[in-house]
Amino acid sequence: MLLLQVGRGSEFRSAAKKMGYNDSESTNTVKGDDTKSEDKPPARITIPENSTLSFEDFVQVYQEELTQGKFWGIAHDLHRLNEPLPNIGLFNARYDRIYLAEPFNHRQY
Repeated sequence: MLLLQVGRGSEFRSAAKKMGYNDSESTNTVKGDDTKSEDKPPARITIPENSTLSFEDFVQVYQEELTQGKFWGIAHDLHRLNEPLPNIGLFNARYDRIYLAEPFNHRQY
């Protein structure tokens, strides 16, 4: 049995919007409530009843993830669906060096 958690993450939010969810409909404020919005949990995303996600929109959701550099999320989803990507070894390239102009004191942070 395959159990997937839905309701969070950029993939879900993007798919929900393509299926008709309007994030302006959900507000965390109640009239007369002076609690800051960051103190409240985000509103739950509800997908409109009888909505569908077209194949083109499905592909676009994953293309957006790749464009944002979130390849690990796609690799995870494929793995969970028993379609793992081939193991091509560890990433062993190197990044550009980063130089620090003055000594960094990690204790002050």
